Amino acid sequence: MIVKSKHTSCRSCKLNKNGYCYWFTRPKKIPHDVFNKGCKHRVDIQDIINTTEIVGYIVEKFNGEIII
Repeated sequence: MIVKSKHTSCRSCKLNKNGYCYWFTRPKKIPHDVFNKGCKHRVDIQDIINTTEIVGYIVEKFNGEIII
């Protein structure tokens, strides 16, 4: 079963390193409210996985985010 993340926060973004966003020329600290919801510059680490039906159900039910 293919599962896609429903939630897109900074947690699963390639540009996030230790709470700093490296999209900017000089990395900036990510504010808490933005960290939890993400932004338009987000680059997925991995947002789609091939997994079991139960994991798929949990991601769907709780608007989960795949963090690898």
